[in-house]
Amino acid sequence: MSPISARTLLLSSAVLLSAVPAQAVNWFNQGYSPGIDGFNPQEKTISAANVQNLALAWQSSTTDINGVYGLVEDNGTIFVLSEDPNGNGDVVALNGSTGAELWKAASGYSLSNGFSGLAAASGRVFAPCAAGSQFEGICAYSQKTGKSVWSANFYEQGISGDFGGAIERPTVAGGVVYVSETMCDPHVTNCDSFWAIDAKNGGIIWGAQAPASGYDEGGPVLSPAVSTGTGLMYVPCSYVFNGNNDDSFSGLCTFGTSNGAGGWQYGLVNADGGVAGVSISGNTVFFQQASDVTDEQTDIMTALNASSGSALWSLNFVFSFHDAVQPTVAKNVVYWPDGNGTLWALKEKTGATVWSFGNWPNGCSPVGGANGTESQPQVVNGVVFITTSCFQSGFHDATTFALSASNGTILWSGAGGTNYASGGDPVIVNGELYTDCYEVCAYSLPKGSRRTP
Repeated sequence: MSPISARTLLLSSAVLLSAVPAQAVNWFNQGYSPGIDGFNPQEKTISAANVQNLALAWQSSTTDINGVYGLVEDNGTIFVLSEDPNGNGDVVALNGSTGAELWKAASGYSLSNGFSGLAAASGRVFAPCAAGSQFEGICAYSQKTGKSVWSANFYEQGISGDFGGAIERPTVAGGVVYVSETMCDPHVTNCDSFWAIDAKNGGIIWGAQAPASGYDEGGPVLSPAVSTGTGLMYVPCSYVFNGNNDDSFSGLCTFGTSNGAGGWQYGLVNADGGVAGVSISGNTVFFQQASDVTDEQTDIMTALNASSGSALWSLNFVFSFHDAVQPTVAKNVVYWPDGNGTLWALKEKTGATVWSFGNWPNGCSPVGGANGTESQPQVVNGVVFITTSCFQSGFHDATTFALSASNGTILWSGAGGTNYASGGDPVIVNGELYTDCYEVCAYSLPKGSRRTP
């Protein structure tokens, strides 16, 4: 038997390695990870060096999409939360390569309750749904067909349809869907606002009340952030206690992911602070809250120890009740737009300013649209993407900007649609950018501009 040379072994190994396809990455949650940190560390195709070459690949044309209130991806399919002409939510599936509509499912959930969102994983899409006054909850749809797989009825769990509020956009992690409903009926003793649901069959794993035996009195429609490291769900909450509407709390509540047991909370007492967002990176939670204390209106960004809830640093920003945006955390920097539309980059450990940018061109602003701030910034490979609403010469559109993560310089922009942006966050996955342009716009790099090893 002839010996095999080292050169032959190296060549054979190279052939085998080249034959193995790159591992596809999926964007299950709005904000990418269960921690809703807005950072996809796996994206290596689009970078600060080539983002200026992004070109429109397709723009959806289906009449079933009228605004993009949520956008996620799984296995090459794009799932959109939009609305029908009556203002009720539709879940629409698009082919990620062509933009062709695959199916539509009418959720029946009224987006007038508050713009919500969706998540996708394990062959299912999860979104708020409703059917008449006696049903409100979360439904799972088949990713292949759009047919309903299961529904979790919050009304049957003790929430009155007459007092139903906005259902927060769900977060999926480890086979569990986490969500909260922003209004409980105060006349129902066992009224739960916070939920963990089995993603496979829709079974309620646990339901939890607001702390202090109060009831949740309303709040933002943002995803709970979930940490496997601490075993906690972090969710904005607002409730009254002591049976007195004058005694109120607004801030951040935590619940054990396994059993819903209440953990620490952080926030304000007797202050109007219902607009908030939360994300987690490592063992640090970043919590943004709009507040009105003795008529002194401000937005507060606070970094908290994820295990104990102790504050690490806190900063005040320009106030806006539109600022229901979850902070983005990538490579030790926090990105967040304030009430003036200024995008801030802050050091994760101290809150010190790295850079800020507010000179948006062409009549664009992150807070310029009818829905206020349009998207959470999303970060990949040295690039920050954020969607804005634009108004110029009587014409509306939605423009997504790409900025340098290191210094805030605009590197690229892509505009589309004929209306303001609706609030969907950009999705950047497997070398493709999908954005809210009132429809869905997809951008990719020409083959010659892709940097390959």
